[in-house]
Amino acid sequence: MTEDLASADSCSRPSRRAFLRGALTIGGAALLTACRSATPSQPAMPARPTRPPQDAAQAADWPSPRQPAPTASASQASAVRTPKPGGTLVAARTADATDLDPQLTPSLARQRITMLTYNNLFRLSNDLTIQPDLAESWRVTPDGRQLDVALRRGVQWHPPVSRELTADDVRFSYQRLLRDSPGRSEFAVIEGVEVLDKYHVRFVLRSANAGILATMADSRWGAIVNRETVERHGNLSKVAVGTGPFVLEAWTPEHEMRFRKHREYFERDKPYLEALVLRILPDEAAIVEGLRSGTIDHAMLEENRYHGQVADQPHLAISRTPRLGYDSLNLNQASPPFDKPEVVQAVSYAVDRAACITAAAGGFAVQTAPATPAMKQWQLRPEQWQPTYTVNLDRARELLARAGHPNGFEATVLTIPTLPTMAVNAQVIRDQLAKIGVHLQIEHVPYGQWLERWQRKEFQATLNTTAGYADPDTAFYRAFHSKAQNWTNRNGPELDRLLDEGRAVFEVERRKPIYDQIQLKLLEQPGQVFLFSAEMIDVAHRRVQGLSQHPTTTLWSYQNAWLDT
Repeated sequence: MTEDLASADSCSRPSRRAFLRGALTIGGAALLTACRSATPSQPAMPARPTRPPQDAAQAADWPSPRQPAPTASASQASAVRTPKPGGTLVAARTADATDLDPQLTPSLARQRITMLTYNNLFRLSNDLTIQPDLAESWRVTPDGRQLDVALRRGVQWHPPVSRELTADDVRFSYQRLLRDSPGRSEFAVIEGVEVLDKYHVRFVLRSANAGILATMADSRWGAIVNRETVERHGNLSKVAVGTGPFVLEAWTPEHEMRFRKHREYFERDKPYLEALVLRILPDEAAIVEGLRSGTIDHAMLEENRYHGQVADQPHLAISRTPRLGYDSLNLNQASPPFDKPEVVQAVSYAVDRAACITAAAGGFAVQTAPATPAMKQWQLRPEQWQPTYTVNLDRARELLARAGHPNGFEATVLTIPTLPTMAVNAQVIRDQLAKIGVHLQIEHVPYGQWLERWQRKEFQATLNTTAGYADPDTAFYRAFHSKAQNWTNRNGPELDRLLDEGRAVFEVERRKPIYDQIQLKLLEQPGQVFLFSAEMIDVAHRRVQGLSQHPTTTLWSYQNAWLDT
């Protein structure tokens, strides 16, 4: 999910720009999912805990310091050079948030900036591993039903609040989230929150669910908020008093936001910048001109057609990496003729994913296994998934004949005409399937109608795009478990068993083989044909150091940015 859902920051009418860059999540269980995500960021390596977790066998493993994956960006030099403090970074984007409440506002424009001013208990690193944020350490009981969190000590709230963050703040935040947030269903596994002492909090879970850690780390809903500020203002729609690296100094809606350095931020010496300005320029051509002239230091391009206008500028550095989400073709396996596995397999063999990338994404995308490139620790090896993407029309025809359709068949695919990549993918796939005798009629429907039919599973086939999820349980359980939303009406007891097993295991080394098997099954019976993951395109002036892209497209790494002037 790389761009805003709409320039108006609403859920009613997704913008063309949103869909082009894959921000829109339209494959979810409810309208809420359609209004969720998740630009560049490279979180700093958090300090290791000052004391070990109580039970090292059940505690999270603290990651060893590592360098980020190399990208063609101005941030490369920051790995070996000493950051310079001070200065103001000017960034631009096309849409502003209309509401700043990190728990009540289902808006990608809000989610992107939330981590500038707030912190979660946990943090999603650039490779989407779980790292500590406000948490210093954590422990999961052997049955997976209890999560004990030890907080960092000395974390200070932004002015005008003048005190330390405590476990009471965590309990207040989660009670508010579970009671009032549109995202509360994602946290439904949390049965209760208990304060053990000033710096320790316990989460009681209804059942073991390893995916809850990534959910708590995501910028969608997991921010820890301040009780006094909520009580004073009634909500957090126009204020941002958190514990994050920047303090919101001024906000002129639809014009700009100004931030200053949080001088009591718990990560030593960060942020390096003295100030940060986020300008709103709805016309991306103006952003491109600002990048070229040097009046804008950083932006993420929403329209890849502007790539050529910045690629030839020697003072600009461009980064391109795949986002977390993906585009797909969904086949309803409860609707003939897609109720026959051979038909589903035939379609997969006939779809040319490379052609979809060229036509629908302009080449700014990569093929993806079920676990997308951003989900590095969960990915299959290329040799495990790439062979299944080889176009084989003879094999496809053979499978259709075996299924009783030697001459092919007719079917209908849903698409939303205002969302161009969906429409283009539909046309490309229609032409490809015609080669094996499958004739697709493209049915254009309004977004709201598409969502209703999707939820009721009233379709034969449809194009889709999703913002993706960092954890494989969140990514796969709801989509494919027969007792969950089950996007494509799969009926696979073995797949259900593996999905149940995977969500109950917290250790990555034990979970990985389970999700490898799950992905292989999704490729063997591809009711959801994974097409591609679109790329994020970030442009920064070469004086900007320390930036890196985050697969959720949040503006996380501004706390690491510095200016080489």
